[in-house]
Amino acid sequence: MHALGGGGPRVLLAYLDDDQRRLALSLDLPKRAPASQTDPDLLWREAERIRAQGWELAADDFFIGLTGVGVPIFDRSGALAGALSISSLTSIVAPEGHPAHLDARRIPEIRTLHSISGQFDMIAVVVAPAIGELDGLIDRIGALEGVERTMSSIILSTRIER
Repeated sequence: MHALGGGGPRVLLAYLDDDQRRLALSLDLPKRAPASQTDPDLLWREAERIRAQGWELAADDFFIGLTGVGVPIFDRSGALAGALSISSLTSIVAPEGHPAHLDARRIPEIRTLHSISGQFDMIAVVVAPAIGELDGLIDRIGALEGVERTMSSIILSTRIER
C-alpha cells in the first residue's frame, strides 16, 4: 500500500522533521494510480508546499476518481497530533481545482465559515478590531481563489444567544 497517497498521509509527511521525512521517502513507494507521486525529490518539494499552504488536495493519486482533502490536527501545545482526510468523488470535490474555502483556513480573523443554501454559497463570521481592519479583511477574503464577490453586514448587537 502506498503510504503517502491521499490528502491525510501527504499532510503528515509535510509536518515530519527532515530526518523522519527522509526515512518515509526511503520506503517503497508503489504507483497505485497514474497520478501517484513516487519520486522522493518531488514528494519532498510537495511536502514543503503543503506545509506552507496548510492543507492538501490529493486528486486521483490513490484511486482514480477519488479525491482526498487533508488537513493537519494540532494539540493544545501546537504539536502535530494527526491529520484529518475527507474523501469524495473527484467530480464532486474538485471539479475545477481545490475547494476555495480551504484557503480561508489561513485567515485567523475568520471565526466560522458556514455553507448555506440560497443566493450565496457561504457566510463567514469574522472579527476585526476596527472598521479599517474589517475593510482590509474583506479585501483579503475577496482576493481568495474562487471568491467571486463579497457582501458584508455588521452585527450591531446580539438579541438572543443560546
